[in-house]
Amino acid sequence: QSPIIGTVDGKRQVIAIGGTKMYGIDPTEGKALWEYEHGGSGGALGAASAIPVPAGDGRFLIEHTPDGSAVIQVSNNDGIYEAKELWSTNAFRGTYVTPVYHDGHFYGISGRVLSCVDAATGEMKWRSREPGDGFPTLVGKHLVHITKPGLLHVIEASPEGYNELAQLELFDEHSWSEVSYADGHLFARSMNALSRIDLVQAAKSEAKQASWIRGTSFGAFLGEVEAASDKGAVIDRYMKAQSQFPIIEAPGVIHFVYRGEAKDVGIVSDLIGFRREDPMIQVPGTDLFYYSKRVEPTAAGTYGFIVDYADPAPDPLNDRAAGGLFGEVSFFSMPGWKGFPYEKDAAKAGKIETVEWESAAFEGKSRKVDVWLPSDYDASNSYPVAYVLDAKNALENGHVHKTLNHVVGHSVQPMIAVFVYVDEENPREAQTPPFAVMMTEELIPTIDEKFSTVASRDGRAVVGSGGGANVALAMAFSKHDTFGGVGAQAPNLGFFGPMPLDQMATSADEVPMNVYLDWGTYHLRSPHEAWDMAADARKGWAMLRERGYRPTGGEYPEGFGWNVWRVHTDQLFQGLFPKY
Repeated sequence: QSPIIGTVDGKRQVIAIGGTKMYGIDPTEGKALWEYEHGGSGGALGAASAIPVPAGDGRFLIEHTPDGSAVIQVSNNDGIYEAKELWSTNAFRGTYVTPVYHDGHFYGISGRVLSCVDAATGEMKWRSREPGDGFPTLVGKHLVHITKPGLLHVIEASPEGYNELAQLELFDEHSWSEVSYADGHLFARSMNALSRIDLVQAAKSEAKQASWIRGTSFGAFLGEVEAASDKGAVIDRYMKAQSQFPIIEAPGVIHFVYRGEAKDVGIVSDLIGFRREDPMIQVPGTDLFYYSKRVEPTAAGTYGFIVDYADPAPDPLNDRAAGGLFGEVSFFSMPGWKGFPYEKDAAKAGKIETVEWESAAFEGKSRKVDVWLPSDYDASNSYPVAYVLDAKNALENGHVHKTLNHVVGHSVQPMIAVFVYVDEENPREAQTPPFAVMMTEELIPTIDEKFSTVASRDGRAVVGSGGGANVALAMAFSKHDTFGGVGAQAPNLGFFGPMPLDQMATSADEVPMNVYLDWGTYHLRSPHEAWDMAADARKGWAMLRERGYRPTGGEYPEGFGWNVWRVHTDQLFQGLFPKY
């Protein structure tokens, strides 16, 4: 990674960090004077983005793991160097942002929260959700902090607490670098612009309630609380009157509420995006926090509360649990959301048979699939086959077999589904060439021999959701002589692998394919990092149509995960094998 200049025993050295080790290098000869195995992660949020931060002679902070940082002390005893860890902390974690050091303290980002840590002990001095995720620069005795959405803040660099002196709305687009300082001026850049900022007297702006909230029923309740002498009693009465949490005001307003003793409460949600957490507003003089949002009347997704900077947790007032992007949190849905209609057992359920074999593609390793057969399976007929990737999640979390029990023979023609398991010790094996060989040269011939199938591309489709969606699309279009259909839910078309989809799906005339594709408006995206998988999916959909394909599916105002994917698997199979 980028090296820095530091001092050890009063002498300047080049200090550099790699994926596994940290080095001190003589700047005149290029000779390594010492090395230290830091034991961190080489991943993007670990050592791969770490820049050592000097904190006095021979002392350096490194953010070397996704979950924490450490201070390394280097000493020189008669030409023999020794490096050791003084302390570690999770105060700086889950970020690409490099902290700064001033007067015995570090200032940096933990997740999306600005933190101050004692450099001698690792003790947390304070945390602040203001000013938001961004990049601090030390200028004299101040932190100049630019947030990723482009808001500039000047903050006192003091262990006494967060004290903002000024702020400026600088850019209306993303900014992704520290502010520079020279000759009395600040210089900042966004993705497309460069600005010089001169310091003048500025007033701190207070966070205000969004004006539209005042026009809602919840806004009227907040006004009642503000005017009440016994605020707790008003809140008790209001909370008791609610039939569900979060609080939903039709047709498209939702209020997330948390009540309890806390200094700070934040929220994570599909609605907000990945690698972002927003502050909840505390009602003055009470223990009630809220976060209000306008959403589509058919929206659904996950959310969790971050109480006093802990990990995201479920809403204690909501018993609808959900797992996924933010861990074990909660699920919400608006009144118009379709929901999963197949919880009850079907009148005639299909049966599942397990097929096992030793895979030559994986050096004789034992493999298995679960084969779903319709209740009236008849070997004298021929059935199309859908090969469903990531069998464990598809069955346990997606309940795809329950959907099949209800729709096959009704809106979907009689068919067979093969649920393909991946090696749990190597979950990414589906992205490797041996997996494609196993599928096309071993599994498909085995299924065609053992069951009565339509043994041609017109009778085969490959299906994947989430991480499996890219695999399904790549396999279908690269093996279009084998597969005539593909079902993909929530793919990542912005990072498709060695060959982009637009190079594989050349045209419907050259590479015919029956395509089902769906994704959520609140698909994986990071508004503060300028990437959006929903936007990539829209571009992919448009590209397919331009090239003559007519995909079914589309976009839904939903989040990411099996809680919502499973709602559309009936449409997926109807698109691939409709019953006419």
